[in-house]
Amino acid sequence: MPYSTLIFDLDGTLSDPAVGVIRCMNFALTSFDYAPLPEHEITQHIGPRWNLRWVN
Repeated sequence: MPYSTLIFDLDGTLSDPAVGVIRCMNFALTSFDYAPLPEHEITQHIGPRWNLRWVN
């Protein structure tokens, strides 16, 4: 039976989108002749995983 629905998880609950975000950010930067940023500088701006948002 073919599937009729495809679900994407990009908020970090089931998958970690950081690698893709870092690569895309650095691609955009270098496309405009800016230096790429280190991974730690980009990941600090990626939101927390959903299940950790309300942890004290």
